[in-house]
Amino acid sequence: MSTCIHESLTLPSITIAPPAPMLDHLCRFYRLNTGYEKTLRLIQAICLVTLELGVLDKLTTQRVLAAKSQIALIRRCIRFWNFLDCFNRVSALLGAAASDSRTPRRHPPAPTGGMWFIEVAKWSCFGVYFLLEDLTLLHAAEIYPVPWAKTVVGEAYKFWFYALALSLLGAVWEWSGLVGGGAGAGGSGSVSSKAANRGKKGGNGKAGGAGAAGKRKTEAGGAVSRARKSALVKRVVVDGCDLLIPGTYLGWVVGMGQLQVGVGMVVSTLVSLREIWSSV
Repeated sequence: MSTCIHESLTLPSITIAPPAPMLDHLCRFYRLNTGYEKTLRLIQAICLVTLELGVLDKLTTQRVLAAKSQIALIRRCIRFWNFLDCFNRVSALLGAAASDSRTPRRHPPAPTGGMWFIEVAKWSCFGVYFLLEDLTLLHAAEIYPVPWAKTVVGEAYKFWFYALALSLLGAVWEWSGLVGGGAGAGGSGSVSSKAANRGKKGGNGKAGGAGAAGKRKTEAGGAVSRARKSALVKRVVVDGCDLLIPGTYLGWVVGMGQLQVGVGMVVSTLVSLREIWSSV
């Protein structure tokens, strides 16, 4: 009797629905400091553009100006330890150059020659920029004002400019290598197609299979090359727009005002956000 009562009182099983794909993607995106910082950067850039357009009333202008300065301070706190990542990259590059070539590699090969020098110099400059910027954080927060803050910020922006210029140079260098290697890829593809045709005409299955394998390999290499070229174009857009910030501050880029800097920040941040969103 009790068994029958328990069976009659048994509750139906509850199925927990999986999380919504969009919400799950947002959670993974904002777990990253990069995604969070770039979102704040976009808001800061929009505030800058709005202020430069001069379409706000006096009270709203004061609020937007306060929001822009506070967001900039928050972003500096988020990227406080970025110099460690930069110097870690430099250490990895130096270690890869000094490591024994007989050691098996589990990661993609490190750049060599001129590209290796550009990468080491670029990440060194980025590291020095972040480190110098950190020295003025208390001044920016109005906790401990110091008279040398403006000088240090100027020097930091110089290293930021150098790093972005080196990044652009590296992108152009790598692009030229991909374009130069395209002819070789095309040549190998034509050789593979000839081998496939010979296999078909001669009735040799082994040769035909080798030609098909070579064709597939060439197509895969072409897809990788196109993807890499697309990444380089985005990198040039991002670094080129970001270069306006230290360039205008230092007076090295003339003919550009804060409105153009703000628009460049919006463009570079949107491109970066799209890349981060795709990677999570």
